[in-house]
Amino acid sequence: MDLNFPVRFLMIIAGDQDDAIRNHRLDITRIAPAYYLFRDMPAEVVLASPGGGFPAITITPPDHADAHSSAVRTAMLRFQSDRAAREDIADTLRLDQIAVCDFVAAFCVGFSSHIWNDESRGLLPVLQAFLAEKKPVALIDADDLQITANDAGRGLLIIGNSDDSPSLAASAMIRIVKEKLGPRLPPLPD
Repeated sequence: MDLNFPVRFLMIIAGDQDDAIRNHRLDITRIAPAYYLFRDMPAEVVLASPGGGFPAITITPPDHADAHSSAVRTAMLRFQSDRAAREDIADTLRLDQIAVCDFVAAFCVGFSSHIWNDESRGLLPVLQAFLAEKKPVALIDADDLQITANDAGRGLLIIGNSDDSPSLAASAMIRIVKEKLGPRLPPLPD
């Protein structure tokens, strides 16, 4: 891993513009906790989606914040007041603009098994490239995922669908990256 580039995480928001049923959990409450864990590391966070631009997500209004855990609520309210984060999410990169060598890990939220087939709109090759480079990949809210341990190849694949999965996966990725990069990173909070 090149020690001369900044620590940078790729967050892929893999919603389908045409499929509201598959996007039912693709909400800012699933993205913001991990986004801010990475940013507070400190690390750069680059957002991408299959087609670029504004992804098919729901922005939960602040008055619904009480329905979530304290950490999710804090991240969601922080997002609501963070203009730079809102601009980032409104203008995601397309997957074909991603250079895997620029990132330490990939965090992917909100897709179904149909993205793993030949019509993956670029997601499968990106994730396979991260895994081939032994970079961790997290798949959050991967409904009906058809994958085996062998599909991770030489890399590490983290999968989760619970309410806490985004934060847990991001925390695990941060610890993995910290171990790989060692003293280059500031101490992590407990």
